[in-house]
Amino acid sequence: MLASAGILLGHANAPRAPDEPNAWTSYVLVADCDAALATAIHNGGTVLVPVASVPAGRFCILASPSGAVFGLWESDEVGAKATGAGSVHWVELNSTDMAADVTWLTASFGYTTKESASPRGPYVELLLNGVPCGGVVGAQNGAPSHWLTWIQVDHLDNTLSQVDVAGGKALSPVMDNPSVGRMAVVSDPTGAVFGVIQPATA
Repeated sequence: MLASAGILLGHANAPRAPDEPNAWTSYVLVADCDAALATAIHNGGTVLVPVASVPAGRFCILASPSGAVFGLWESDEVGAKATGAGSVHWVELNSTDMAADVTWLTASFGYTTKESASPRGPYVELLLNGVPCGGVVGAQNGAPSHWLTWIQVDHLDNTLSQVDVAGGKALSPVMDNPSVGRMAVVSDPTGAVFGVIQPATA
């Protein structure tokens, strides 16, 4: 199990199949995993791993209409959301079919949206009760649809040095956005890709 400030955030486990690549899986918190999965399938999603129970809750794995894989999580525990360094700052769907995925996400999980322009084209923020909780952008360079998990850090340059020393590598140059922060895409030694971000200060 992985934790930040004593709050559980996720876990690491072996791939479920021999040909499954190492990757991060983002989860959407739901009140009822069975009901949420049924709604997602009805609206055009595909179930990959049916609902199962683990010590901390219940989960399933599914794919969006464009094939982006993620999970649903029904937690047995109610606690504070982790913030600060080490916490999940943002999740981002890089989609080969933004229209289909955004329509599906709003219909299945109750998100509202806010669209803006970005260097990569249209960017759709996903909001829950008015609070931004993720984004959708077009997949780049022929990449398949996928979710990218962004981990918050206190100092991006120091983190990139630590990633390198620990056997990972940077996959993108440092990106600076005054309103968002400094960020880069990296991979761990097994090839699992994620983002690190030093949020902009107010």
